[in-house]
Amino acid sequence: MSDTTAARPRWLVEPGTPEYDAATSPWNAVAVQRPGRVAAVRDASEVAAALHLAAGEGWPVTAQATGHSAAATLGEQDLLLDTSRLTGVDVDPAARVARVGAGATWGDVQPRAFEHGLLGRAGSTGTVGCTGYHLGGGLGWLLRPHGWASASLRAVEYVDPAGRLRRAADDATDPLDVEAMWAFRGGGGVGVATSLELGLVPAADLWAGVLVWPAREDTLDAVAARWTEVVDGLGTQVTTALGIAHAPPDDPDLPSEVAGALVLRLLVCAPLGTPSVEEARRVLASLPTPAADTLGPADAARLSRLHADPPGPVPGLGDGHWLAAGAFDDAAAILSCVGLGDDFGFGELELRHTDGPPNDVPGAQVTSPAPLLLHATGPAGDEESTRATQERLDRVRRAVAGVEVGRRMAGFCDGRASVPDALDTVTRDRLLAVRQQVDPAGVVRAPALLAPVGVAGTG
Repeated sequence: MSDTTAARPRWLVEPGTPEYDAATSPWNAVAVQRPGRVAAVRDASEVAAALHLAAGEGWPVTAQATGHSAAATLGEQDLLLDTSRLTGVDVDPAARVARVGAGATWGDVQPRAFEHGLLGRAGSTGTVGCTGYHLGGGLGWLLRPHGWASASLRAVEYVDPAGRLRRAADDATDPLDVEAMWAFRGGGGVGVATSLELGLVPAADLWAGVLVWPAREDTLDAVAARWTEVVDGLGTQVTTALGIAHAPPDDPDLPSEVAGALVLRLLVCAPLGTPSVEEARRVLASLPTPAADTLGPADAARLSRLHADPPGPVPGLGDGHWLAAGAFDDAAAILSCVGLGDDFGFGELELRHTDGPPNDVPGAQVTSPAPLLLHATGPAGDEESTRATQERLDRVRRAVAGVEVGRRMAGFCDGRASVPDALDTVTRDRLLAVRQQVDPAGVVRAPALLAPVGVAGTG
């Protein structure tokens, strides 16, 4: 590799170094990352310098912190901009705002916020980066009472490909930065974000847990039918998800009959002390008796473990289909479409109830286009497992053909470098126009929800 710079910047690291290896080992290792160069930046000024250099040399730039959504193959021509060191977190409890660096994870943010009885609208695991999560929309356990995480963004500090430091906000003086704020809310953003200001919500008292049953057809039929009947009665404060997964083998809250086994699980989260919780207790009691019931008071740490996601990086391939209300009636058939035995093959197949509160926050994706989101994901560590997972995903797609609304959630399409059906045409065109204004040369690679079909690494 030869760079034309007279003096090599300290943040430009070479292949074969620990910094390079760490940056090119994303959480989802489904695609090969061997970029010609890595910028291991430590602050916004180094981000600006790296972008300025890349623009001058014609190097396409991919920004990455944790790599949960990594999918595209990176080669000799690419520069990987590693933002994982931008981890600062500052919580203002009076304003209910957290200012977080672009590399901060939810594991960095939530404990700090919870010290003040607050939380961000986080997802299902603390290892996910806050930036990619918000820029992709963000659907978590506080969705039903508080809405999408993208709607909580107050401002974003970012760098454009010319190396200029900018601030996107609804009240920005430059109309382009106002439009950039709209793009950062669920549309992947523009340039490279260096820090976020996100609104926090009161969460001093939480009620959360999981009901677990053996994954048998008769149990699934009974639980899914009752969930369909009662889900609206749970109230707008209660978020639920019904799915099939393998239970952790070492969870002390699970009896031996389901520990490590394929199970049906209903995950529940709500603010404690609201009328909805008391109603939820009554409604959930009408479900078939579970093998395990972990519902109870929860803090930030317990909430981050609720979904029992893998503790370490896993190469995976998945899809996230938006489904119409009619899918409630088909819940059992959808969740059993790949079988409930050794042929299940997925890491997870789950229906999330995604109806959230209406809001008037301007953003590319800030509300759910449908009341249900189906997430299916499986292993993709080699050619054989990838092919098997894709075959199962095709079966899922056929199972939801009559109830899907023609859109997918890019953040749930694991290992996909291109998700062309993530947005409606009007939103997509507006996002492309904003990106053209900020980055006319296309220095920063487009996110999956805007990437053209057929890009390198598409799953």
